[in-house]
Order: sequence, then C-alpha cells, then structure tokens
Amino acid sequence: AYAPLQRAVIGIPDGDPKTARDARASVAALAAAPPLWAGKDAAGAVRRAMDGTRAATLNTSQRVAVRHALTRTLSVWQGPPGTGKTRALTAFVEAAVSLALDGASNAKHRKSALSHGGGPVALACAASNVAVDNLVDGLVSSETRVGSERRPLRVVRLGSPAKVQARLEATTLGAQAALTPLGRKAAAMRAEARGDYTSRGAATRRLAFQLETQAAHAVLRAADVVCATCVGAGDDLLEGFTFRVACVDEAAQCPEPAALIPVSKALTCVLVGDAAQLPPTVTSMDALHAGLGVSLFERMERLGVVPDLLDRQYRMHPALAEFPSARFYGGRVASDP
Repeated sequence: AYAPLQRAVIGIPDGDPKTARDARASVAALAAAPPLWAGKDAAGAVRRAMDGTRAATLNTSQRVAVRHALTRTLSVWQGPPGTGKTRALTAFVEAAVSLALDGASNAKHRKSALSHGGGPVALACAASNVAVDNLVDGLVSSETRVGSERRPLRVVRLGSPAKVQARLEATTLGAQAALTPLGRKAAAMRAEARGDYTSRGAATRRLAFQLETQAAHAVLRAADVVCATCVGAGDDLLEGFTFRVACVDEAAQCPEPAALIPVSKALTCVLVGDAAQLPPTVTSMDALHAGLGVSLFERMERLGVVPDLLDRQYRMHPALAEFPSARFYGGRVASDP
C-alpha cells in the first residue's frame, strides 16, 4: 500500500528507464496514480466530498488543486504570496475526511485506507510551530459530513503546550486526554502519590503514566486529523497509525529529511509551498554540499511532477502584484477584484 507514494518521493520509477526524460515521466505517472481507495464511484464520491465542505467555496484554481489531491497519490501545490494556500489546504483536509467517511464508500477500501479500520484520516504538518498553529486555527472551525449529518472536525495538536498558542491549547493531545475518564483517573492517582517517594508512590506514578498513554491513544483513534510539526510527526504515539493522506505546508522551506517523516506515515501526500520564495533553512555547509538545500517540494518538480498553481492573489494591490507575477510566475497570477 505504501509503495506508490514511497517510490514517487524517493524517485524510483517503474522498470529501468534509459533516459532522464523516461525517469521523469515514470515518477510523474506514479504521482498521478489513483489512491488505493478509489473505487468505481471515485469521481462521484470526490464531488460529494467537495460539494459538502468548504472546498465548494474556493476559487477555480484552488478547487482544481483540491480535486487533484483527492484523486492522486502525490500532489504538489505552488502557492505564490497571498493566494490562500492554508485556506485551500484546510478545505482539502475537510474534504478528505468527508470522503473517508462517505457512507457510499466500499467498506473494504475504507478499512485498507485507515489504520486498523479506523483512526485519524489526515496528518497535517508544517516545518514550524507557527505554521502548524495556522493550520489548526483553520481546522478547528471546520466541519465534516457523515451521511446527511454534519459535525465539527476532530482535530488533535501534537507538541509541547508551551509551543502552542494559548487559544489553541484545548486542541492539544494532553488537554484532550486529560478530559477522558482514563485521564481523570491518572490525574487523581498522581495527586494521591504527590510527595510519596516510597516504592508505592513510584508504582502509582508508573500506573498513572500508563493510563495517560492509553488515554492519548484513545484520543488519537477518535481524531479525524492530527496536526504536528514535521519532526513532531515522528512521535512514538503515532507508531502503528496509517494515515490516508499527509499534508506538508511550507514544504518548500522544509529540509527534505524532516518532510519525509510525515510522508512515510501516509498512503498519499500533498506538498504545499512555493520554490520561488524562501529555500529550506539549512545552516550546515556540509549538508548544503550534500544536497539538502533542495526541498522535497523542489525535487518533485525536477522529477517531472507538475505543480497545481494557485493563480489568484488576495493580499496585494494589483499594481504591486504585477511585478512578482511577471517575474516569477510567468504572468499567470491574477489579482482578485
């Protein structure tokens, strides 16, 4: 199940291509392959997922990018400044969850796409905590559709609460686990063992830790989407989970080894960024000489994966936007009226 995505991101094409052009074509074909769960009604299921979520409110280029990401193994989105990358990405996650929960989906396909027949659908990551918080901020106001009913998206934020914005603290794994029956029991046991430095107190704290871990796993299994930094996606708590899709925001600024952590946990992937802006932050000259100044985002472009360009900007006066559009994007980026 992992093979198509992993072969695409590593750059191993089918067979033994004789030319670089054949290799690029083969990697592009791997990226364009339909995901594992695409059944006979894949087009209809994707349409329902988009029509029933905020994806329906996106502009044309954003909707095209979301539709491609729902129907491909690997997608690359190029988002120039002010083109709504994060908004489109949160709408995609909403649609991906809705698609996974679509009652018309084949149960066998759904089970193979989700970990152990259930669990979180999407792993949403970025290189920095600030960018992850931007994703969480958009997702906590999202809804998903289950049949004819709608409910809020279940979002879990991994990471130290000290690195999460205070207003988003309730989304953290620790905060949500503490509200479960197991979490409350663990808290009571820790309070009971406070100040007890005997072997009995140590045993009580060990048991409390076990209960906290069980509570955390229960919260993760009930989640729709898990948000973390790319490095944070390597947390031991995520071992054993298979995500239907991994999203990497700011992918052009993320060093490739970090970007590969969330990608390795998913069956499909969306890389969102802009190679015309900031490159990966690499301070080691040895690492730069070894090629780590090239992001996974940029390498996929070089291997022939054609990015979906978000072509409408909302941030600048048209007179200001005219120069970067002409200089960096071939004049293809227009300004919203």
